[in-house]
Amino acid sequence: MTKRFKKIYIEITNQCNFNCNFCPRTTREAKEMSVIDFKNIAEQVKEFTDVVCLHVVGEPTLHTRFGEILSICQQVGLGVELVTNGSVILDKEFRKDLRNSLRNYTINDAAALDKICFSLNAYDDLTNQQIEDFCLFAISASIVNKTVEFRFFEKNSLYKKMKAWFEQYLGKVIESDKILSNVYFRFINKFLWPEQTAETVGQERTSCLGGKTHIAILSNAQVVPCCLDSNGKLPLGNILTTPLKHMLESEKFKDFINGFRIKKPKFELCKTCKFYKK
Repeated sequence: MTKRFKKIYIEITNQCNFNCNFCPRTTREAKEMSVIDFKNIAEQVKEFTDVVCLHVVGEPTLHTRFGEILSICQQVGLGVELVTNGSVILDKEFRKDLRNSLRNYTINDAAALDKICFSLNAYDDLTNQQIEDFCLFAISASIVNKTVEFRFFEKNSLYKKMKAWFEQYLGKVIESDKILSNVYFRFINKFLWPEQTAETVGQERTSCLGGKTHIAILSNAQVVPCCLDSNGKLPLGNILTTPLKHMLESEKFKDFINGFRIKKPKFELCKTCKFYKK
């Protein structure tokens, strides 16, 4: 049976070791979601989705009990998408542990990890060794049918170096964004988060997939209808005190959905969002 959402974003930490100009500055208190709270949340969201994406803001691999987070997802039957800057994965021991775990489908923490998205826009450049580390990790993940994406805003020098590495390794020219059967280059449009602009987009032209294909849960357990609500401006409630199913039946959530249905978003945050419009 198809569940309500394509995915639900869960921000297991809002802390990051980078300071990129294309990411919003959160005004929220630095917070790492506890394993106990994550398990509570995972048990609730599995009714509404088969996939969780460990992302809103923050670097998820900085979570001090990251392996346990993956293990919980496996236990409750949730697939996992990981969005990461890859800096922690460049650590030899972390990379070795995670790569080894990807090979084990039965008892391993990372068996639930289906997709790994490396956001490489934070880097001006990487050493040859770092490029090789990323590429070999992707090949190891591919062998056990995990999907890997290397994300860029443009075909910059780092992309060209990484492409050249794969071409030399594979002994062929890569003519598309598909590197291996489940390893890809992906190019995404650079955009401003809603709170990075005060310009009103215009109510009549605005649409959104928030609340339709996904919702998000912040590290403080606040539920928001959109994964771009990095500061929790549209809180539906705290999932640890209010059941998720009740929030999805609330008038506030219905107002959010209905506003976009008639192309007249009700909330100010949505009126400044340029991510998705038509």
